[in-house]
Amino acid sequence: APRVLRRLAAAVGGAAWLLDAGAAVRCASPPGAEPPPGAAAAVARMRARGSHTASADTSGERALLVLPVGVQGRPQEFLVLAAATLPRAVRSTAATAVALLGLVADRERAERQRDRRLLGCAVDLLCTGAAGAAGQVLLADGGGAAVPDRLRVLRAAAVGEQHL
Repeated sequence: APRVLRRLAAAVGGAAWLLDAGAAVRCASPPGAEPPPGAAAAVARMRARGSHTASADTSGERALLVLPVGVQGRPQEFLVLAAATLPRAVRSTAATAVALLGLVADRERAERQRDRRLLGCAVDLLCTGAAGAAGQVLLADGGGAAVPDRLRVLRAAAVGEQHL
């Protein structure tokens, strides 16, 4: 995402931000730049409407374009672009950046889901006493987690349930 924002800002001669659903900055170009006034309000309006359409404001010194990232469900991220003007070329470039940011978000989401599944498998293996296999799953994950040398597993069952 930082690379996409950096290239977008350079291409349009402006600044770009990736904001979360609460309008907090996730990434900015230039780094550390604060979003322009009106960005948070535009995000809030778009969230309230559940909108997947862009919001543009050309009334200030700089034009402001806010685009939702992703097409599934309610937008969780928003691209904010501030430029001198918003001609068609700038809007097209921003739309391309949104597509790239959507792909990045989808990949990160898929990686988080994979990590949760692998961790769940490792926990299941630990609960059945297969600490070696659990360690192999954690190694395959690449997250750096390891099974401790000593481990105690406590099994509990509700009243009336059969014990395994």
